[in-house]
Amino acid sequence: MPWHALEALDDALTATREFLLPFSLRRWLTLAVVAFFVSGATAFEPSPSFSFGDGAVGGGPEPGPPDPAGIGLFTGELTASQLQLLVALVAVLLIVGLVLAYVATVLEFVFVEILRDREVQIRGRFGRYTDAGASLFLFRLAVGVVVLSAVLGVVALVVLTGGLFVIALVLLSPAFLLVGVGLWLLLAFTADFVVPAMIVEEAGVVDGWRAFWPELRAEWRQYAAYALARIVLGGVAGVVAGIGFVAAGVPLGIPFGIVAGGLFLIGQAIGSSAIGLALAGAVAALWLIAVLVVGTTFVQVPIQTYLRYYSLLVLGAVSPAFDLLADVRADLADASDASDASDR
Repeated sequence: MPWHALEALDDALTATREFLLPFSLRRWLTLAVVAFFVSGATAFEPSPSFSFGDGAVGGGPEPGPPDPAGIGLFTGELTASQLQLLVALVAVLLIVGLVLAYVATVLEFVFVEILRDREVQIRGRFGRYTDAGASLFLFRLAVGVVVLSAVLGVVALVVLTGGLFVIALVLLSPAFLLVGVGLWLLLAFTADFVVPAMIVEEAGVVDGWRAFWPELRAEWRQYAAYALARIVLGGVAGVVAGIGFVAAGVPLGIPFGIVAGGLFLIGQAIGSSAIGLALAGAVAALWLIAVLVVGTTFVQVPIQTYLRYYSLLVLGAVSPAFDLLADVRADLADASDASDASDR
């Protein structure tokens, strides 16, 4: 029995090379927008923590003098107005994070369409998958709420039992590990296989899973092999991405560092360290943006293209009903036949 998860490794590399080359900066920059979202760069996990001095709200030490400068933000004492400001800030960040997460889900469908048609275009495709993206977004949000609720429940039990529940956690750690693996498989298979099924079926995430589930049950060995290979590829991709971003950040840091240092010295010369620090900080922010753009364009684009082609090729080989790469597969076969003929 052929293992499609292994056979697709080389085919995905060939498909990626044929898609990305010859190099076009405009195409790569457009793909960078998609890769920025689908690679998880917009993950948003707010975890605000507020301190109310030595007691609960309404208790604690006697109120001190007014704090118009906002020093309480750094001393651990919050006034009512400061607390309202922080709550509003967290709410805004949460809304922005949810919007970006929704955009990311829609772009997953767009990315599949781009790789299928091999035409790099976002506009015109985005609106086609807003409903499917909303379905996938709500599914992931529901999973996230369940996980967060479980974590908060565990923390509450640890606090209420004075730490005795930690013993139970240790004893149940294998079960928690299995649950974690199950959640990872659920989310990974949803992104890699159910999204294409949703495109084929023109359905939401629940119907997509209903369509894909019989295939998963019938070919569970093939998909288990894919899961193992995908774990390895994910680890390699993480290492390569880290090295790539460092390789982009170091040379970019030299000119940006020179400019930041010069601006700081100018601020010192005019007698204002604050201005010098502000200007240097602005240059540092520009450096981070430059590293993000360069790293996403030249590192994440080929990585995400390869990983997505890999999952689509495996899906099409194992479950032809959901094959979205018939033309790509035909071109790969022709290239392979031509290579064999030239070797002879």
